[in-house]
Amino acid sequence: MFKVAIVGCGLISNEKYLPILRGLKGKVTIVGLCDLNEDILRKVATKFAVTNAYADFSKLLSEQRPDLVVICTPPRTHAGLAIKAMKEGAHVLVEKPMATTTPDCDSMIDASVKYGRKIGVMHNQLFNPAFESARQLVSSHSVGRFLGMRVFLATSIDYMTTNPNHWAHKLPGGVVGETGPHAVYLSLAFLNNIKDVQVRYK
Repeated sequence: MFKVAIVGCGLISNEKYLPILRGLKGKVTIVGLCDLNEDILRKVATKFAVTNAYADFSKLLSEQRPDLVVICTPPRTHAGLAIKAMKEGAHVLVEKPMATTTPDCDSMIDASVKYGRKIGVMHNQLFNPAFESARQLVSSHSVGRFLGMRVFLATSIDYMTTNPNHWAHKLPGGVVGETGPHAVYLSLAFLNNIKDVQVRYK
């Protein structure tokens, strides 16, 4: 049985990770949740019947020894949590953006090599059927030679934009720093040898 721990009990954990992981009975067991907000932690642990709930990440790692740690916390915390998890023997899946600085990203990659653990960044829109269809069209050359692309990303983020206290506003680039990575990784999945990049935001 693959042992998974989740750090951060906010929206993405509640709406995506926990329901999906609960559906993988017999393959995955959720060995622990971690969040600094103990009220939210208790509510989420109760909702998903997770016995082990921790405000202390180090304690979760030492007591539960997860195979995988899923990090769903604000991006500025990703590097420290990921490196600690890998040092303790866990693989890591981190929400995008990977981190807020290049040195932090590099340190996470270095830790992956040093400790022999895998680290992945959740780029979920790569698996969107519309995107997969578009990529197949381009790779088959049935629509001609691919010269460039524009990405228009329509997403519902009212829960961020209408809440001035949401952590996304503290990111470099604000809310765009939270949603923008989707456009970047989708573009990279299509393109090779990028020569020029232009970005406009309204």
